[in-house]
This record gives sequence, structure tokens and C-alpha cells, in this order.
Amino acid sequence: MEEMQFDEYWSRIEDQLQEQNMLMQQQNNDKDRHLKQILGQGNQQVIIRTPKNDKIQLHDFGQRADQLDNKLKIVLGGIKNDYQVQQWNQNAQQEKSIKIIMGGLTLDQPKINPSLIQPDFSSNIVSNNQNDNQFYDQAQYDDDESIYDEFAEIKFLDTPWMQSCWEILGTLWYHEEAGAFLKPVSEDDLGIYFEDYLRTIDYAMDFGTMKLKMIERLYKNPTEFKTDVLTVFKNCQKFNHESSEIYKASIKLEKFYYSKLREYQDINEQMFCSSNILISKMENTTTQERQPVDEEQKEIVQSQDQTQSQTEKEDLVSAFCILAASDKGIDYEKLLVKFGCSPLIDDNKAKIHSLTGAIPHRFIRRDIFFCHRDLDVILNRYEQGKLFYLYTGRGPSAEALHMGHAIPFIMNKYLQDAFDVPLVIQVTDDEKYLYRPEYELEKVQKMAISNIKDIIAFGFNLEKTFIFSDIDYIQHLYPNVLRVQKATTLNQIKGLFGFSESDNVGKYAYPPVQAVPSFSNTFPHIFGKRKDIPSLIPCAIDQDPYFRMTRDVAAKLKYEKTSTFYSIFFPALQGLKTKMASSDSNSSILLSDTPAEVKRKINKYAFSGGGITVEEHRANGANLDIDVPYQWLKFFLEDDDKLAEIKEKYGKGEMLTGEVKAILIDTINAFLKEFQERRKKVTDEDVKKFMEIRKINPVPKKFEEARKAKEDAERLAKEQELAAAEEQKKSE
Repeated sequence: MEEMQFDEYWSRIEDQLQEQNMLMQQQNNDKDRHLKQILGQGNQQVIIRTPKNDKIQLHDFGQRADQLDNKLKIVLGGIKNDYQVQQWNQNAQQEKSIKIIMGGLTLDQPKINPSLIQPDFSSNIVSNNQNDNQFYDQAQYDDDESIYDEFAEIKFLDTPWMQSCWEILGTLWYHEEAGAFLKPVSEDDLGIYFEDYLRTIDYAMDFGTMKLKMIERLYKNPTEFKTDVLTVFKNCQKFNHESSEIYKASIKLEKFYYSKLREYQDINEQMFCSSNILISKMENTTTQERQPVDEEQKEIVQSQDQTQSQTEKEDLVSAFCILAASDKGIDYEKLLVKFGCSPLIDDNKAKIHSLTGAIPHRFIRRDIFFCHRDLDVILNRYEQGKLFYLYTGRGPSAEALHMGHAIPFIMNKYLQDAFDVPLVIQVTDDEKYLYRPEYELEKVQKMAISNIKDIIAFGFNLEKTFIFSDIDYIQHLYPNVLRVQKATTLNQIKGLFGFSESDNVGKYAYPPVQAVPSFSNTFPHIFGKRKDIPSLIPCAIDQDPYFRMTRDVAAKLKYEKTSTFYSIFFPALQGLKTKMASSDSNSSILLSDTPAEVKRKINKYAFSGGGITVEEHRANGANLDIDVPYQWLKFFLEDDDKLAEIKEKYGKGEMLTGEVKAILIDTINAFLKEFQERRKKVTDEDVKKFMEIRKINPVPKKFEEARKAKEDAERLAKEQELAAAEEQKKSE
């Protein structure tokens, strides 16, 4: 009789749950926002999935689980927790409700054995930014020092950057939102969704795995640590809907992580980069080109750096890391002086126009490409009818390129069309394999093909463009690679790139591979054996260390020095302190994003320099120096007059942030629509054509036309001379 009563009662509960689920489905068609209950059958456990703040009466669920296998399994966003039913029943009898939070467990009156649950430490998140889309500045925990005991037991005093990483991991570990990220996601946790999870993410990562990697000293540099941290958040955000609590928890943790990075800047600058080039706010450096330093010189420089005032913040700029000290972004005037580059001046812009007849690109008009090494030499050569070629590259780190990657390709496309010169595009699949420990070689090669299709979609001229991967083209690169390796010392590589003895040997060997496409005899199918044809490399200024080395070696090998044309960085959505990165999906807009995704990301994440309130904004206007929507419009809005109007009205407060974001959304979506239409047409056969080793004519058509016109003029003059001589002979 009791069993029948229980079955009837259980049936009513199931009916109620079904009605509740149907009601929620009617309210919102998005299944990820719904309450999900998966009820076990036979001898399986009962699994309950619920968003934050939804309360479920668990007393009878516990009885049901007791009949099955004496356990109730709660899935908490990646953590599997099994609780003895008796313990749950005791609590349920007292409270009749237990609140389950995705990403952690919180009890209204926590009477369950504390050893069974993740600790729930209260925190007060404080932000001094304009809105909650920005980085959190600090987290204040309860005054319970015992929570840090586990991380205090182990020290990495011999490796300061590792100690800093360890401390940051500790603060993440004990954050109130960290519960879902402490252990690996397993098949038991996600059930039928596990295969979808594996297909969605790049590679699995969690704080527990990171903790073991730290203890076993598997991290070779702080960049690897940072990559794993961001992957934890990226996996969560790719697999879960933005309305879910675990997604929101990952966003909060990610912001908290960035705030901790800023706190550690003064303690150990190596926390941010494998290799740092420090831009001092106080140092006054000459514009002479810096030469590689030996170990003794390096120690002197380091000693001088250490004696500088620690109250002055410094920009961090290297081939591996960008981090500005100011919300306004990198101080490019200081950077230009530090690197010893020449500023782009009006004479350079005018000469490009006079030589090509092309209207200067908006990147040139607006000083987005702002400095160079020997651009004037290239322009003078072209004026004299001498050859040069363009060289750019891409390291495949994701399936799709983002908007920041588009900048050098847009510029190379403009220069190729304007000057009608060859373009070689290096795909550095070997570099990404060597520098990213989590990548398998096959995955990098797969991403490379996808990236090449994106590159082709920019519209490059097949008759003038050669795309190659280092792995496929290595036999042609290798003779010059050997020459560069022989002419380069280990101290020079260390000094320029900051490698340590713990880095794999491939990292030391790679820089010459990126250097040799700068030399024309690397491409005999285009230039034959000629080594006197220089290259021009339009790229972001963080690549300067590679090409400073290349220019030094060129002189030793009696090759023509490469020229470089440098751009500022395309900022992340969250602000100008760093550039856009593939590792952070919320800081970037992919070239494959839909209009809806573009709108969501810009509205949600694009940092605004506007006032906190409409009244404040109307009174003071927007701070355009830190406003991401305006800065992005400088890159992608073609109309100079429209941009000037936005600058004036938005700066005065006559336009609101929402209006400027709407203009940006339309501008980006228009660009992506055209790009994606071209991308759909790119085939595997197109990839083969661009990567085929074939004869490419390096001579611009205008040079050929000028040569032909000269030959015709000389032939005509000779014919006229012969005719005149014949006439004179007849007259005699």
C-alpha cells in the first residue's frame, strides 16, 4: 500500500515537473535557458540540472534515488558530486528546499558535511570602471587565511614568474565562482552531451589540471599558463549559452583574472610575456637602430631598468605579448623612439600617391600604419624602375581569422594593387606547433588550410601571389635558413626574444625561418638567383624584433635589407590596453561571425569612453582616446567626413554610445558580408593554385610598358636616323 502511495505521489511530481518544463518552453524557445531534468530509470542515478536561483523540492527525489542506488547525483557545470541520500533527506526535512547553482553549490542553511561540498567563500567584487562589462579591479575575501594554506605549502622561489602564476591560480581556485572549473569535465558529468562538448572545445583544461602542471613544472613560460587559464573560460563560453549561470561565472572569473594580472605587473613583468621589450616612461633613447646585445651588455641594461622608479608604469611590447600601462593604449611615440623607427610623414604619403596614382588608403591617411624602416628606400627604388616585393605571414592559431588579423592583409592587398608587385605569404605552421604546447601538428596543419582560405578571400591577385607553409616549402627555405643560423648567435636570439634554457630548442631555431622570406633568392621561381631585390613587410610593430635580426643578418650575407611598414595594434573589445587575441573569444570578432554575433559582442563587450549617465555624457562628452567603438571606426569606416562628424559630436556628448555602436555594427557587418561572400567561393583547388610553386612575373606592368615604350622610342629614333642618313646619301 505504501509503495502504491509513493508511486502515485511520484507520478504527480513528474506531472508537475513536466507542466513546469512545458511552461518554460512556451516562455522561451531557447532550450539552454530552460530547466532541465533528466530522470534516471532502472538502477541509474537521478540527475538534476538547474539554473541559478531555481529551487527544487528534493525530499522526494532523495527517496526515489534511495530506491535506485542510494545516491543522488547533481551535475554542477562540470563537477560531479555524489551525496548520500540520507544526508540530503536530513537537510530536506529541515528546509524542504536546496538551492543548486551551476558552477558551485550553495545551501540556504548549509547543514551538509562540509567535506562533501566545494567551499563557498563570500566575496565583494569592486569595480571602478564605467560599467560592469570591464575588468574587475579587486576581490576582497573573508579574513580566513586558512583558505590559502594549500597554495602556501608550495613555493617556486627559484622561478619568480612561476611563483606569480601559482599565486594567481590560488586566487582563482578560491574564488566563489570557481567551483565548476576545479576538475575536468567528464562523460559522467555531461552524459549524452559529452561528445558535443568535445567537438565544441579546442582542448580540455581546468584549474585542477593546471595545478598539477604547476607542481610538476610543466609550464615552460608564463604564456603557456595564460593560454590554459583563458582556455578554461573559452571552453565554458563556447559550450554554454550566455544566459546560463556557468557562462556568467566564467565571465566574472575572466575579468577577475585580468585584474590579478594587473596587480602582478610591478612584482614580475615576466608574468605577462615570454619576452618583454620594456618601453620606459622616463627613458630618453636615441633614434639609432638598436643592435643585438651580448650577455654583458644585457646585464647592464637590466641593471639600469631595475634602478628606474617603480612608480612609473611601463608598456610591455614584444613578439609574444602586448600590454599597455594606460587605458589609452600603447604610447606609440615612445615606442617609435625606443625601437629606432622612422615616423610616417606627409612626404611618404604623397610619394605613394604620386608613384601609383592610388588614393592613400585610410590606414595611411589616419596613421594606423605610422612608422617604418627604410620605406623611403623602397619608394626611391620603385621611382627608379627597380623591383621590390611584399612579404607578410600568418600563424594558424584558430580555425578562423579575427578582425585584427585582417589589418595587414587589407594593407598588403592595397599595396599589391597600387604597386603591382609580387606578394609572398608565409603560413607559420611550424611556429605555432613549437610555441603552443597544447597543439598537435595535424591540428595546426588543418587550421593552416582554413586560414589560407580566409587569406585568399581578401582578393589577392593569383598572378602575383604565392602562399606557402613552412612545412611544405622547407626544402627551399633551408639553404638561407642555414646561412642566417650561422650568422646569428645564441646570445642574440636570447636578447631579442627572451628565451630561457627551459624553452624547447625549436623556439631558438625558428626566428631564422621567419627571416628568410625577406631575401629574394628564397623564391627562385619568382626572382631566380637574384639576391638584390628587397622586400617590404607591412605588419604590426610587435614583429619588429624578428626583422631587426633579419636586417642585421642581411648586411653580413650581403643581401638587400628588408624594409618594414608598421601599424598600431587593433584593440580588443574590452579596451586599448591590449590587442585583439584569438585566445579570448569575447575580445574578438571573427571573420566568420554572423551579424547577430557581431551585434551582441559589440553591444555587450565594446568598452565605452562615454559618461556613466546620459546627463554626465551630455555634459562632458566621450573620452575618444579610450572608446573602443570610435577607435574601431578609425580602422573600418571609409568616409573621412563621417568619421570627423562622429568625432566632433560624440566627443561633445551630442551623440550617445548606443548611436556610435550602431554605426560600428553596420560598418563591421557590411565588411564581413562582402568578405564572407568571397570566402564561400574559395575552394580547395584555389588553395592549390595559390600554393603551387610556379613562375610569377615580378615586373610591374607599368615597368614593362615603360620598357616597351623606351624600346619603341629607341627603335623609332634609330629608324629615323637611318632614314636621314639614306636621304643624305641620295642627295649627295
